[in-house]
Amino acid sequence: MAIVTNLLIRKHGDGVTFTASDLELEMHYKASIVGDDFAVTVPAKKFGQIISALKSDDKISMTLDSNKLLVKAGRSRFNLATMPAEDYPEMPEYKASDAAKFEITQAALHKAIGSVSHAMAIADIRTYLNGVHLVSDGVLTAVATDGHRLATIKTDVPCPKFSTILPKKAADELMRQLKPVDSIVSVEINDRYALFDLGSLTIKSKLIEGRFPDWERVIPRANDNLVIAGKAEILDSIARASILANDRLNGALVKIDGNVLSVACKNLDGEESNDEIEVQHDGATIECGFNFHYLRDAASAIDGDVVNMAFRSGASGAVLISGTDSALRCVVMPMRV
Repeated sequence: MAIVTNLLIRKHGDGVTFTASDLELEMHYKASIVGDDFAVTVPAKKFGQIISALKSDDKISMTLDSNKLLVKAGRSRFNLATMPAEDYPEMPEYKASDAAKFEITQAALHKAIGSVSHAMAIADIRTYLNGVHLVSDGVLTAVATDGHRLATIKTDVPCPKFSTILPKKAADELMRQLKPVDSIVSVEINDRYALFDLGSLTIKSKLIEGRFPDWERVIPRANDNLVIAGKAEILDSIARASILANDRLNGALVKIDGNVLSVACKNLDGEESNDEIEVQHDGATIECGFNFHYLRDAASAIDGDVVNMAFRSGASGAVLISGTDSALRCVVMPMRV
């Protein structure tokens, strides 16, 4: 549908609403404006380029004349082709009697989605993995997994009981728009849509149908072999060792022996690397293969300067927990290296 590449501009009363949609995700931005009422759609990319090219203090006027929208600012003039507003396919209004409604700060929602989004699947045939699982048993929990890694964070945000899967596209767009501030986001989730009202900006998304896996069973239990490492140190060690990793397998052998953690990689050319850092550890020797991208992403998501890595055995993978906030848990499954 060619019209979905357009931006819907609807002026009514003392406000104007800009709407963009791809039939899966819909966004509305409201602003104050004076002038006559009108509604029209214009090419979104061109309109955005025009506005971006103008000076920040330019006063912009828009005039709809026949099938053209005249945009004026200073000594600049732009005549844009239009398509009828009535042909624009906005998502239908839908109100479910059992919709979950709650409020959350932008900072809390940004942290919840941002902490787990690295573990989302991308274009997996199991569509229910291509997003963030939002679930509540009285407080909001976010979960994501691609089958090889998992991240979950339990917030202290009270909300009604619900369970849904927010598509990756919507999660990514929320991460672009949310800021680490205390302003309130009003959320409504029903069985078809999720709506996030940030005030001037509203984001509405279709939801993924399907049942999210029983993710709590994936988290290894009885992980009594604890390694405490500096976050910066372990990320730097992975970066150094992975220089000579196999580009196809992305495997790294992690060994913890006493107070030394080593990361070793090799490739098909027979080249090898090994990097060691000091850690706190008084358990049994652990040796486990990981996809170093997954291990790096999990460590990067952890808040604070310390990463706790909990193992049951080398075959069970690792659970990464923040040294300051145990609400976030990241699981990285083992691989053969």
